[in-house]
Amino acid sequence: MKIAVINSSYMGMKPADRIYNLGVDKIAQYHRLRGDDVYTGPWAPMMLGASFPTRAVDKFYFSVIFTWDIPDMVRAVNMVRSWGKQTEIGGPAATFMAKYIERVTGVAPHRGLDPRFEHVPGNYQLTFTSRGCPHRCPFCGVMKVEPEALEYNDFPLAPKVGDNNILATSWEHQELVVRRFASYGREIDLNSG
Repeated sequence: MKIAVINSSYMGMKPADRIYNLGVDKIAQYHRLRGDDVYTGPWAPMMLGASFPTRAVDKFYFSVIFTWDIPDMVRAVNMVRSWGKQTEIGGPAATFMAKYIERVTGVAPHRGLDPRFEHVPGNYQLTFTSRGCPHRCPFCGVMKVEPEALEYNDFPLAPKVGDNNILATSWEHQELVVRRFASYGREIDLNSG
């Protein structure tokens, strides 16, 4: 199968910014492990590469991190659907705006973490040692995307740690994270939460 995994939040606020999307990489790896031909990157109709004509794609995934990227994603999804292609939508912004996205595209976005992709092995730029947050503050979106506070013992090492509130994890978990990364041998970015 030909699979296109589109990072709908690819561009940052500055021209040179590129936004990393862990979900895109995990979905792509999931399909590569199954022998599929996979394109990952931004939406560029008819320009997914010479070996990847857009209309030859069997299934499209769209992952959107930021709500301000939803209008462009909606246009792309509606174009793909007009071609009769299988389409899935996910990501934090899709979780926050699921009803709107379903109303304007006809596709119900996956809400929260997708268990098909959460533990796909791979060499990623970002890792999570925990998910969710026990505080469940009413103003915070974390509980919509990650409703259950979880601690992982088997997390892969990566240069960036994306935990939403690592300081709310158990002391034992925090010690495990320090021990595991102490021998990593690379600089890490652990500034979330």
